[in-house]
Amino acid sequence: GNLAEGGVLDLGGGGADFGTGAAAALEAAAEVAGGAAAQAAVVGPEDNLPPPVDQSGNNVTGSIFNSTSGKDSFTGGSNSDIFNAGAEADTFTGNGGADIFNFTSASDSPVSGFDTITDFQPGLDLIILFEISGTNGTTFDFVGTTAFTNASSGPAKVVEARITDAGNLKIDIDDDGSADMKIVLTNDPTLSDGDFLFTPASS
Repeated sequence: GNLAEGGVLDLGGGGADFGTGAAAALEAAAEVAGGAAAQAAVVGPEDNLPPPVDQSGNNVTGSIFNSTSGKDSFTGGSNSDIFNAGAEADTFTGNGGADIFNFTSASDSPVSGFDTITDFQPGLDLIILFEISGTNGTTFDFVGTTAFTNASSGPAKVVEARITDAGNLKIDIDDDGSADMKIVLTNDPTLSDGDFLFTPASS
């Protein structure tokens, strides 16, 4: 979980200007995540895996944090950072700025062994469900505290997210009415659809 080479990414500021920088940020995040996956494919036995990372950043224009195969802890700076989730139960602290929390697989934060975001800021930070396998042709719906539907009792091909007690964000990827992912938001924020960016994967 080292900072990506170069270590900095200008997200174009926060607030209303954030959307412009987010597009470039997502492209960079996808490239970084792809490189990390390729690297992970050649890692040897578990005893050769890198140790968990505890890393902070305070770059002027933001940092990119890439999770390793361990239980990592990342703390951003006061500007806009990108946190790329990975294996094991990681902890992310944005620490100010318009931050991106990027999940590219349901296994990045499963119901057992989930990730934690300590200070998610609704209306400013984004949770990215980007390139998750099996979501091709689906739409996204944040249903608040309402129970999940499924393809037999509601609209078909919908990825749903719901918030339960104590900031437990649960996500149903395959539209079967059960959670496939869990992300704990320890500050228990009030979320809306606008706090998520969902781009259907190609497969």
